[in-house]
Amino acid sequence: MSFNWTEYLNLARSLVGQSTAFPSEEAKKRCAISRAYYAALLIARTHLASQSPPVIPTYRDNIHKFVPDELQKTHNRDAQKAAAELRRMRKDRGKADYDDAVQNLSTIVSISIRRAESVIRLLVQI
Repeated sequence: MSFNWTEYLNLARSLVGQSTAFPSEEAKKRCAISRAYYAALLIARTHLASQSPPVIPTYRDNIHKFVPDELQKTHNRDAQKAAAELRRMRKDRGKADYDDAVQNLSTIVSISIRRAESVIRLLVQI
């Protein structure tokens, strides 16, 4: 069955208290996958910016490619593991954000959250 994309609007309204309709579980799961990815990605970006010298993407850089590529270049095993996890998460985020139907959505949510936690933990150790 195809996802009803207006459910994202219901979720947005719900998040800011403008709705009496509850968003669907599928909308919440898709959003959770996306937010877990962005949490990990932006924490990784902040980590790179805190290095000496700082590694900061320009507005022209594709942050989704730039951040894992820069983590991979460090030759630090934990940073490289974080880069690999970010790449996996991006694929799942793409499915959640763009595919009309996503198989095993509940499993992908759990994996995405675990991967985000892993990226954060790996970067804190460096």
